[in-house]
Amino acid sequence: MDKTRAEVTLQTAMITKRRIPRTMAAVAATFVPAARLFGYRSTSLLASATVWNLARSLFSGPRYQGYQTTTLLTFSVYPDLTRIWYYFAQRNLDADVKVMVVDCCGSLRKSHFPEAQVVRFWNFSHSRKIDFFIRYIVGTRYVWICDDDVMLVNPGVAKQAHQLIGQDRVAAVSLAPRGWQLKVNGEMHKGMGSYCLLFDRGVFLSEDLSFSPAKTTDPSVGRISGYYDTGDYANRQLLERGYTIEFLVGEAECDYVCGFVGTSTARLSLLAGRQKVLEELSSLNMQTRVYRLVGYYCDWLVTELYRQIFEEAPQWTPDFSEQEILELMAGLEGEFREVAFHQVERYRSHYQTMLDASRNH
Repeated sequence: MDKTRAEVTLQTAMITKRRIPRTMAAVAATFVPAARLFGYRSTSLLASATVWNLARSLFSGPRYQGYQTTTLLTFSVYPDLTRIWYYFAQRNLDADVKVMVVDCCGSLRKSHFPEAQVVRFWNFSHSRKIDFFIRYIVGTRYVWICDDDVMLVNPGVAKQAHQLIGQDRVAAVSLAPRGWQLKVNGEMHKGMGSYCLLFDRGVFLSEDLSFSPAKTTDPSVGRISGYYDTGDYANRQLLERGYTIEFLVGEAECDYVCGFVGTSTARLSLLAGRQKVLEELSSLNMQTRVYRLVGYYCDWLVTELYRQIFEEAPQWTPDFSEQEILELMAGLEGEFREVAFHQVERYRSHYQTMLDASRNH
């Protein structure tokens, strides 16, 4: 047996039937902090819907309705961003792909997602939500998980992705792979990531795989040494068991998908208010501070893109202006400042690509 694999520890407990009472208790325990962020009414709606879905799963097993079709699945704490995401999904998906939007803040307007199934569910960790939904809520053979800051911008994206997933022993198709690699059986493999991933749900269920992050004693693993990020350990297990991961990426960064980074984490941070944001920033290490500031800037770009596409004001805008965010970046130390401004230019370019795509259809 591979020693490294034997020493891997999953970090997030899957929501199984045995853990459902404990999970319901977690909703109650975190209700007040959630209400401070999302409002009492939205959080109450969220809590009641979550308890209902958890209770219902006690009496059901994995679902298989419409088994050969595909569900495009995203989780939202940022309604304006998710509306943009859905706008691009509608324009570029085949009719036989179902869309499910999971409202994790309780304030999505269903009228903004007219042909999608909108499900309210508590904002547990990302991997726990994915694991629960692919077992108890989604019923199709294929699941396409996609972060709501990753936009589908190519009309042929669904057809090409499904051609790849239909090949023998292909378990998943990644459209937004990791920036690092996994070493499996002595060979280096690009990480599939969980940002935009079409996968065979039947394989994940039969192999009993989880998207949970994991710790390992192998220091060569991960962007953070000794740590498998969301879906990375499942990626490793698939390869070890003889499955293949395919990749659908073009020559240019935005050939198939295009988007932003850190938007949801940034929004949750900004909802706490200006003073809390400044206090938090001062406590972060430089690398994390860069990521957070770039996320704030991307949130600002989201509001501008929203106005351009829908010709109306977004529901929410950041408390910091573009200029204030850029000034905070300018205060970073040397190389970190350069990285931050490089990312600003990168996501400005993405913004323009998405704006052009919205006008050229």
